[in-house]
Amino acid sequence: MSFCVALLFISAAAAATVPGEFHLSADGADLRLTLIRHDTLVDAKRVLHVSAGELLGFDPAARETQRFRLVREAGVFEFTGSAASGRFTFTPDAAFEARIRTAVRNWWEPGVAFEAAVTGLLPIPDVRVPPLPPFPAVAVGAKERLRIHGVTPDLLRQMKQAGFDTFSTNDLIQLRSRGINANDISDFQSRGYRNLSVDEMVKIKNDGFRTVAPH
Repeated sequence: MSFCVALLFISAAAAATVPGEFHLSADGADLRLTLIRHDTLVDAKRVLHVSAGELLGFDPAARETQRFRLVREAGVFEFTGSAASGRFTFTPDAAFEARIRTAVRNWWEPGVAFEAAVTGLLPIPDVRVPPLPPFPAVAVGAKERLRIHGVTPDLLRQMKQAGFDTFSTNDLIQLRSRGINANDISDFQSRGYRNLSVDEMVKIKNDGFRTVAPH
């Protein structure tokens, strides 16, 4: 068994996480986030362009070690280190894994969810996966901003179905940056919550469903 193949078996048997190191640097008004996986020797480096607001709990002025997060539909990145570098752990989202389980071979391999979180694509060239639904008709500039900030077609569709269809582009970006995902929207809908503001959604998610009366 080759060393690379052995690494794949180890990755599959271990907890479904992806470890690695990160480096942060300024890139115009945004940040350049370089991720280097430690669980593979092949194609281990990825680069994302994110805003400081997407990194939940991030303080660019902090001198001591800090912890912050990046939430994507496919999973959550947890970072520990300085404002410039440190270590990360990526944990796949259970709902995302369940959605692709029947469509993608080796869906359990955490690298699949990692690549989806970074690129928005499933890195399995020999498996046909139904395409994601298109974005609603919005201006090109707004569509690009939504994509960059991780507002997915799934989230937009579920928000519309749940009655949350009056949000502006800025509202949607703020909603995503504060950790609200498609699963939360489904939960709101099932409990009778409609037409909530961004602040109300965040409060309900953080404090529980009794903090705001359904409307």
